[in-house]
Amino acid sequence: MNFESLNRWTGRSEPVRRISRLRLLLISLASTLTLIVSGCAAVKTEYESIRDRATDALLLPEEADAPARMFAITGSARRGDEENLLTRHAPVFLAEADWSAWNRIGTPELFKDGKDRIIVRVDPTLPAIYGESRSFTGATGTRYTNLIYRVHFERVPLRFKPLNINAGRNAGLFVITTVNEAGDPVLYTTVHTCGCYVAVVPTDKLPEAARPDGWAVDEQVVYREKLPGMLVVPDAISDDDRRIVLTLRDGSHRVANIAYDSFRSLRGAYPVEPTLFKPMSTLEKLTVEGGGTASMFDDDGYVRLSKKPLEFALLSLWARDRRVGQDKRLGLDKNDGQRFYTSLNFKDQEASDMRDFGSFLAFRGWKL
Repeated sequence: MNFESLNRWTGRSEPVRRISRLRLLLISLASTLTLIVSGCAAVKTEYESIRDRATDALLLPEEADAPARMFAITGSARRGDEENLLTRHAPVFLAEADWSAWNRIGTPELFKDGKDRIIVRVDPTLPAIYGESRSFTGATGTRYTNLIYRVHFERVPLRFKPLNINAGRNAGLFVITTVNEAGDPVLYTTVHTCGCYVAVVPTDKLPEAARPDGWAVDEQVVYREKLPGMLVVPDAISDDDRRIVLTLRDGSHRVANIAYDSFRSLRGAYPVEPTLFKPMSTLEKLTVEGGGTASMFDDDGYVRLSKKPLEFALLSLWARDRRVGQDKRLGLDKNDGQRFYTSLNFKDQEASDMRDFGSFLAFRGWKL
């Protein structure tokens, strides 16, 4: 953010003086360090004993038999529901450095802390994929169905090289497969459950006229990650044939690649973690340890205990959002829940809101 825009926000007509700039910088740095230390310390005291029970079961680096592990809905969970679009198109996740608890897809669980507050912890020993389908009509009047998959991780660790600006607890990832009326996938959209790092990858089933002007089909760069510019849909999508596979970075859970690959071949190269498939609505009614049920989300629609100290300190003023970076629920429409914006620019937040998927695509230049 530059100081010219700061002047506009504060209503000052004269330039900010150099001493004011230095003072602002020092205050910002001090606030960042305070938030990181206090935020991490507070969360650690609430989680320490619970977390240790889960991580005891994980592999140590020297015991790991592969550099990555697959998380996939396999076996009867797929065969028994073969005609269901959600399970048939469910993605496979290839997670780097799976011996670290934070890289393993888990199951959100609810507990109460010492002050009787409900907190969320993601158990990395119980992998689960949550899914639902929603329909929308494109600008051309064509009807599409979104197959929405949500996964969560224990946390994004704090690292400075590269900087994990989204460091914090209970982070998640959405994978949205958009299928046409024939049931063919035309788009794959990935985005963190806070709205960050959105990427859209088309397939050859999407007409060329629907792509953004000047779209490069060979490759696209999304926040330094190189992703394909287009995927060719295989003739069959099944357990032993081609599945859509997403490679996830160690620590940040960024999508490093997305491709169709032979599941049979992958099973020979990487260990497979059988992963449960659960309805998305399950997250709204989780069992609380000690009795009762509650939602994973607080009353405002944010994932409980998902604050991101770095993002708050560095981006909240720019985004004009004191809860920037926090993971949240994806509302059914723009009248349901928090705005799920995918652009930090305040002026673009309404247009980039994924609750209205058609408008979100139009904002990014897609002409569905």
